[in-house]
Amino acid sequence: MMVIFGVKNGAARLKGQGPVAIIAFVMPLAIFGIIYAVNAGNEDGLATAFIMTAVVLIFSGLAALVFAGVRGLLK
Repeated sequence: MMVIFGVKNGAARLKGQGPVAIIAFVMPLAIFGIIYAVNAGNEDGLATAFIMTAVVLIFSGLAALVFAGVRGLLK
């Protein structure tokens, strides 16, 4: 139910938005799908996919903060 309501609310909010907003909405799903496909043969593939998706998103957020900070220093 959470996924269905999330998609419903996300679809309503993404109308008229640019491609960056759509990519930000789809990126976690794509990362999860890729990691799950790689670990599908493992006994705990689903748990690994959830954890690794969170780790990848946290590190990509930190990289974005560092990039924005360095860019702000150089301007």
